[in-house]
Amino acid sequence: SCGISGIQRSRSAWPPPFVLGRFSIRNATTGRRRQGDSNPGGRADHPSRVKDHPKKMERAPFLQFREVLVTGGTGFVGRHVCRALVARGVLPRILVRPGSEEQIPEDLRRLCRVTPGDVTVREFVENAAQGTDAIVHLVGIIREFPEKGITFEKLHVDATRNALHAAKHWGITRFVHMSALGAEPGGITDYFDTKGRAEELVRDS
Repeated sequence: SCGISGIQRSRSAWPPPFVLGRFSIRNATTGRRRQGDSNPGGRADHPSRVKDHPKKMERAPFLQFREVLVTGGTGFVGRHVCRALVARGVLPRILVRPGSEEQIPEDLRRLCRVTPGDVTVREFVENAAQGTDAIVHLVGIIREFPEKGITFEKLHVDATRNALHAAKHWGITRFVHMSALGAEPGGITDYFDTKGRAEELVRDS
């Protein structure tokens, strides 16, 4: 089971198009006028359709995001999130640790943008987030391998701090963070402690 904390500083309403467990992403659509286009609505503004079309557009179930950075995209939850994003016309950009590319299923490899990098290194996350409209931060571990530099402190706390830095650096106002039930600073194990401290970082950002 997992809990969610996140930043939602949207300028417009964000109705929910899909829910995965306790994970949800909402969206909104906006019309754009092309330069020199006297008919911003295109074919939809044809007189025969103008009566009912505007209301349908307001509730169109499509994300306004064109590209979303997903950390932890090779994991169980990450794969489902990426497929859900693709199904809604969004291009997931997966930050993948070099050497772990083979963990990406073939269907996602063709439909996503794979960006090599280490989530525990600020510069990698900052570069990976450039040009994206949202960050879905799912990375996490349940077991440490200190000899490989894989620790709860690095993967939960440092990685979350790096993702938040990237969002602030590029002006990304939508951030989803997957935590865990029972997570709290000073928790009964290092896992719950670091997950809880990562949540605090998100709340205080």
